Amino acid sequence: MALLFPLAVLVLLATLQWSLLLWAEAVALAAAQDSARAAAAFGGSSDDGQREGRRAASGGALTDVRVAITREPRWTTAVVTGRSVQLIPLVNVTVQQTARVPTERVR
Repeated sequence: MALLFPLAVLVLLATLQWSLLLWAEAVALAAAQDSARAAAAFGGSSDDGQREGRRAASGGALTDVRVAITREPRWTTAVVTGRSVQLIPLVNVTVQQTARVPTERVR
């Protein structure tokens, strides 16, 4: 019985860590999509995309957020990287999500 309680706590913490990691991945993907759309808009810039990505990722699921925008004539790509909340030591909680959208332009 004395061995079951620590095992149950470990399983609970592992489940919570997994849930927080999934939440952080969803937030990072939404931030990448928002920043790519903002940067790809007609008249948009990389600064607009970075500002929008940081705003979208500011909900608390991610820390140390980095937004990288690559704006090309045909495609705009946004990469959002951050760290999830860490409950279990020695677990890699870094997440990275990428979104790619067509760049708006006038023909």
